Amino acid sequence: MPCSRTYIGDAYLHTLTDHAHHRGLAEMSDSDELCEGLTDDVEVPTLSELQRQLVGEGSHRHLVYSVKFSACQDAMVNFLNGYDACLVIVEKLPNGVFADPFELQHFVERKVFLDVAVFGDTNLELPSALSNRSAVEIHFDLRPSTLTNCNIVIDLPLHARYPVRSYRLPLAII
Repeated sequence: MPCSRTYIGDAYLHTLTDHAHHRGLAEMSDSDELCEGLTDDVEVPTLSELQRQLVGEGSHRHLVYSVKFSACQDAMVNFLNGYDACLVIVEKLPNGVFADPFELQHFVERKVFLDVAVFGDTNLELPSALSNRSAVEIHFDLRPSTLTNCNIVIDLPLHARYPVRSYRLPLAII
């Protein structure tokens, strides 16, 4: 990612298709600008496993990421002590699902995430049929204090949009 770009998702949300999503992000390059500071001989921890699991029921759920790194014991500590590193997750959400940017901003304020951004449709009041897709970008700090045995667990709260109410049907009284 070019050093001048704050978010990956801002320029690419509308151009990516479901099939090209991950390939497009991996090949992204809109400038020749590269981040300075990494040398060729640095031992960098590598991603060994990434799992996602949808947890909960109803309209309020969580997408839980479990991230594991290999080559991590000494390499991870040395790398993270020498560089300001973060993990960036970009999640393209299906229609009818949204992440509340106000809720996520509280995670940033509590220093759970370094930064977070929601792209696309952020109108929380729109019913499912009238809303567009959105994407969430999470920046997670990779300091050794945030890692447990080179594993990270990240919890992304998600919400289902309400369906459009039919005015022909009577309201149910609860």
